Amino acid sequence: NDIGAEGMKELCAASSHFSSLTNLYLSSNHIGAKGMKKLCAASSHLSSLTTLDLQNNKLGDDSVESLVLFIKQCPLENLDLSNGDGTIENKFSYDGAQLLMQRANSIRPGMKLIMPQ
Repeated sequence: NDIGAEGMKELCAASSHFSSLTNLYLSSNHIGAKGMKKLCAASSHLSSLTTLDLQNNKLGDDSVESLVLFIKQCPLENLDLSNGDGTIENKFSYDGAQLLMQRANSIRPGMKLIMPQ
């Protein structure tokens, strides 16, 4: 997998057909902050999405605002930002991780958020 930000653009262009999608697994795709912004822009079409797996996608502090907006717009119950066994790590600073966790908890209490270690 390696769709990157440009691949996210294509995926999001088709997102109007995804209204009943409940699980989206995009681990190890080099999405980065640009790809996360594109996914966020398509979030209005993901009204049933409860699980989003973004392991190993080069996400970090520059993705926090897009992630927060995505959490606001989708009924997520599970968001995985961990680093599984891939080499493309998500890297958040302590402050970035704290900000994301606090804002996610205030928007969607009880959502399972898995952060990188």
